[in-house]
Amino acid sequence: MSVTRRLLLACSVGAALLAATGTATAQPPATTRVTQPLPPTTRGAEGVARTPEKARPEPKVHVTVPDLARANERGEVEVVARVEFPETTLEERLRSAAFTIRLESVTTAADEERWDAVSLPSCAKGLCDEPLVPPERGAVTKTYRVRLQRNRTAFRVVLRRGGAQPREILSSRVEVPFAPAPRVFVLAIGISKYKETEKRVPNLCYPANDARAIRAYFESVRLTAYSGKEELLRSLRQVEVKDLVDEQATKQGMLDTFADMLERTTHQDTVILVFSGHGVRGPVIEDPLYLIPHDGEFTGNWWRFHQRNLALSELLRPFRLSVWKGGARRLLMIIDTCYSGAALVEKELDARVGAEVAIIASALPYQKAKDSPDGRCLLQPYGDRDRGFFAKILLGALRGRGDGPAVEEAGGVKAISMYGLMDHVRRGMMKETQDQRPMGIGRFQGWLLPVIP
Repeated sequence: MSVTRRLLLACSVGAALLAATGTATAQPPATTRVTQPLPPTTRGAEGVARTPEKARPEPKVHVTVPDLARANERGEVEVVARVEFPETTLEERLRSAAFTIRLESVTTAADEERWDAVSLPSCAKGLCDEPLVPPERGAVTKTYRVRLQRNRTAFRVVLRRGGAQPREILSSRVEVPFAPAPRVFVLAIGISKYKETEKRVPNLCYPANDARAIRAYFESVRLTAYSGKEELLRSLRQVEVKDLVDEQATKQGMLDTFADMLERTTHQDTVILVFSGHGVRGPVIEDPLYLIPHDGEFTGNWWRFHQRNLALSELLRPFRLSVWKGGARRLLMIIDTCYSGAALVEKELDARVGAEVAIIASALPYQKAKDSPDGRCLLQPYGDRDRGFFAKILLGALRGRGDGPAVEEAGGVKAISMYGLMDHVRRGMMKETQDQRPMGIGRFQGWLLPVIP
């Protein structure tokens, strides 16, 4: 066998042995290419890719109430908003989106909270977002003066950045405890002149004078030096009085004025409602007493009668709503009309809305009230200081005049209790009119009114 054939045979045998034993010569590994994702790019209008902008630092919003301790004393709160902007260049400020700012308050009703924009004089058509221009460096400060309300318990500021992707930045919440001193709100209504006299609504002599006299009495009551604990007398340190006489005392005017007054009350306040004028029994049991406003009338079918005149229950509807919203829970009604005793059914407000209601009526439910000694005072001259029977006796007791009203000392102030006032008025009316009997009902315990000569 030749040498060449021997070498070829040896190579073949060696290859076979290597294949059988599984041993092979190490080969270099194959190269694997991994494609990394490219960073996202944006393209301009010309379609050329550009590097994305860096995220701009956000402004910071802070809210403080500097003089919270005196807020309730003043009846308004000062809210200071401070917006800190990051330092930026002029180019960045020009390219930045517009900012607006607004003040919001949380209102609480039925244990539910809702944030709403605070209505300020700067608000236009309900839009309360004001433009805010970022400074070159530093912060922007805005001061808001807001009247306190019973269900407004906290504030915050909302900074809004416009642009393609608008964003709102909220400040922290600042609590404003609402605990004002108790007050008394008085609405005295007296109607001597009626619009529809040709429709059997005769004018009266003294109701307008009576309302003005009631207003004058409560305007003279400012018990700033009272040191006792009786709640009604403490409330008389702050008194808000308003009267509606004659043409002012329309049906809508009475409803709007009473509702606006109740809107400013808190659960610590007392409301006194006085009405002197015509009153008639209602055509249905649900409304036993109707008050005749200046633009009311006696004639017409039941629906027209209801539309033109004011059921006492309708006048008290805002009071029920106010109690539910946290308003005044104490109501004293003094009603001097014919059949005014029918108003005593409204005492049920105590149970229905959890209020304290007291009612003084000048006559029994089936009895007409007398305006003057002979009922024909319009034929005789009378002055602005003249009073009707009921108001003359009532104010006589509150002014310390008359037939011995029961006066007591309370915290250094001369005062008369509701029981004493009712007893004095009842005896005085029986003496003057012989048969007209005032009525009273309610939680009179502890209710005192000051005697102011």
